[in-house]
Amino acid sequence: MDALNQNTVLALWRECRAALEAAGIENAAAEADWLWQAAVGTDRHLLRPQDTVGDPGAAALRQLTARRAAHEPVQYLLGSWPFLDFEVKVAPGVLIPRQDTECVAEHAIALGRQLLAQGIGCAPAAEQDGGSPRWLDICSGSGILALALAVHLQVPVTAVELSEAALPVLKENVKNVCAQTGAPAVQVQAADMFDYVHTLPDGGAALIVSNPPYLTAQEMCGLQPEVAHEPAMALAGGEDGLDFYRCLAREYRSKLTEGGALVLEIGASQGRQVCGLLCENGWQDVRLYQDAAGLDRCVTARR
Repeated sequence: MDALNQNTVLALWRECRAALEAAGIENAAAEADWLWQAAVGTDRHLLRPQDTVGDPGAAALRQLTARRAAHEPVQYLLGSWPFLDFEVKVAPGVLIPRQDTECVAEHAIALGRQLLAQGIGCAPAAEQDGGSPRWLDICSGSGILALALAVHLQVPVTAVELSEAALPVLKENVKNVCAQTGAPAVQVQAADMFDYVHTLPDGGAALIVSNPPYLTAQEMCGLQPEVAHEPAMALAGGEDGLDFYRCLAREYRSKLTEGGALVLEIGASQGRQVCGLLCENGWQDVRLYQDAAGLDRCVTARR
C-alpha cells in the first residue's frame, strides 16, 4: 500500500485501533476515536472513509498511538477529562480524575447542602473574603473536589495542595471552570496538609473533603502500567496506606464547627480501618458508602 492510501481515513483509523488492540488496550476502538479527534482535529465520522488525512495529522495520530500503546494514560494524551458536569485539564503532575471519585463529590455536595440548610458555612461576603476557610479540599490535585463544591454549592472553597507539579494545573482548572460556570473563586493554597492544619483556627470550617494518597507500600510496588505514570506523591499513603487518614482523623476534627462534616475517598479495602480511626478520635455519625462498582469508596463523618 502506498503512503497516500495508508493515510486514508479508514486505513489510518484501522492502523491506530490495531496498534492499541495489540498492546492490550481494552477499549481500543473508542480510544482510537479519542486520539483521532486530538490529533486530526475533526470527528472521524464526519469524513468519508476514502478521504486522505494530511501528513501532519497522520503523524500526530501515529505518535499518540505509539504513546498509548506504551500504556501512557489516554487522559494525559488528550489533555483534559470530564468530571461530573465540567471538564478539567489533566497532566502528568496530577492524579487522573476517576469515576470512583464522583461518588465522593456527590456525598460532599449532599452534605454541603444539608449544612447550608442548617445555617452552617453561611457567612457574609466580607467574612468569606477575609476570614478563615469554611470549605476545604485537602490534597486537591487537579481541583475536581474543590470545584465540585464551588460549582454545585456556590461557596468559596480553599484548595490545599503541596505538589509543585500539580499547582499550575490546579490554578488553571480553577480559573477556567469558575469562569465557565460562574462559581465563586476557589482559593489555591500551596501547603503541606500536615503543617497547614496548624494555621487553621479551631471551629471555623464547615466541611472538609479530601482524596489523599492511600496506596500501601506493597501496592506502590505493583502498580498497573497506566497508574505507574501518575505522580507517586499523589498515590503513596505510607507503609499501610493510612498516614494521611491518621492526620485527618486526629488533627482536623477540631478545625470544624460543631456539626461540620468530613468527606473522604478511601481505597476499596480501607473502609473498616478508616472508620475505626475516625471513631477512635471522637468523630460522630461515621458512615461508609460504595461507588458505582459496589466497592467501598467514601467515608463521611461529623464533628
